[in-house]
Amino acid sequence: FHPALGPMWSVIAQKIRGGTLAERSELVLEISEVAMQDCHVQGSLLIRASNVMGEAVKVPNSAERKVVYSKSCGKCTLENVTVANKGIDFASTDNIFWKHEVQRTEQCEIVLHGNSEFEAKGVTLEGAQRFEVPDGHRMVVSADASGEVRSECKPMRGETSWIWQYSLENDEIKLSRS
Repeated sequence: FHPALGPMWSVIAQKIRGGTLAERSELVLEISEVAMQDCHVQGSLLIRASNVMGEAVKVPNSAERKVVYSKSCGKCTLENVTVANKGIDFASTDNIFWKHEVQRTEQCEIVLHGNSEFEAKGVTLEGAQRFEVPDGHRMVVSADASGEVRSECKPMRGETSWIWQYSLENDEIKLSRS
């Protein structure tokens, strides 16, 4: 996972609550603003944000860019979501696990560009899936009455819908969404 997700287990535990990660499954979180509750992963789930902690801005009079911490980052909400796919190809001789260079048979990938949001609630994501959310957009994934997965992507039109707020209570870091 990305170090900005935590950095402490007590913080990560407030962002990821309940759920299961099946044997030989993987959860890759290259994101800091994630809220997962009662998610079940059988296979591979990869969540990647291009803006993990904020936006990259150009340094004046330079070709360099620097990250400025802000609300302009990728955000992901998963509630009561099941991911079921074939995941990592453990038979592949090309896997280099310590470098995290692995071959996958199937995966569910969520890619968040710039300041974007992804939300899925009460849905099962089966097989190879890829959800890509453009900068300034919000994608909502749900299931209809028959269980068929539907996605809708719309411009956010202004502020982000939420961000984690950190506070210190009794020498413990407490998170709340605002």
